[in-house]
Order: sequence, then C-alpha cells, then structure tokens
Amino acid sequence: MKRILTTLLFFTYYSGFNQNQAYQDQITLKNDSVYIGLIIEQTPGKEIKLYRFIQNDTLSFPMLDILKLNKIYDPKNGKRNNKKEKP
Repeated sequence: MKRILTTLLFFTYYSGFNQNQAYQDQITLKNDSVYIGLIIEQTPGKEIKLYRFIQNDTLSFPMLDILKLNKIYDPKNGKRNNKKEKP
C-alpha cells in the first residue's frame, strides 16, 4: 500500500512539472494588482480561484474586486504546427 501511494504521489508530482501550459490566465484587480496562473474555479457573481504555478498556491478573488480577465499565450510552451497539408 505504501509503495502504491508513493508511486501515485511521484506521478502526480512529475506530471505537474511536465505540463506544457501554453495558456495562462491573468487577473487584473481594480487596485491595479496583476496575478497570473490558471483559473481553477469560477462561481458566477461571487469569486474566482486562481492557481499560481510558481508559488504553488491558490488565491480567491471576489468578483467585485476584478477589473478584467485575460488569456496569455506563451509561445515557448505552445506547440503549433504551421505546416500546411498538401492535398
């Protein structure tokens, strides 16, 4: 049982670092604070929860404090195939 748990934790830990996240979410608050991460939960009219990868934490923001939401594309992590297929 201990071996299974250790293996499961290892793969969970490894997959978190191995993710190539091409898009991230940016939350700008009314006080001009900017937070970047992944929106993991949104309760309409109440709050948004943001997971920050580098800090490894989750923040909650009331909808009344949010000025705007943006998607950020990171070309280093995104894999696009720009080759055109030949007919």
